[in-house]
Amino acid sequence: MANNDLSGLSLGELKEVGKKVSEQIIVAERQEIERAAEQIEAIARSLNMTPQELIERSGLLNAKVKRGPKPGAKGDALYRNPNDASKTWTGRGRQPKWAEDHIAGGGKLDDLKIAA
Repeated sequence: MANNDLSGLSLGELKEVGKKVSEQIIVAERQEIERAAEQIEAIARSLNMTPQELIERSGLLNAKVKRGPKPGAKGDALYRNPNDASKTWTGRGRQPKWAEDHIAGGGKLDDLKIAA
């Protein structure tokens, strides 16, 4: 690999280097994809299948993507405000003021737990 010290370059020279790097990344990605496609084709041929048949039979197209909870989705409430039953807390994230006040007043968090 060539000299990687970029500290002596001007802003314009750095931008030019950045542009060349971006272009080379695109070329390298295309080459890697092409190599992967050739490998898939070779495996498919060895099984007397087309690449499409191989992919379909592998189940990759039907595989479900694991995802986390939806943004804004809340878990089940574990704690309830004894003075206002409409206020609940899942036990995740910042403790609500009513729970803090209860604990500061000598109570225990378990006192607020919703019976299952």
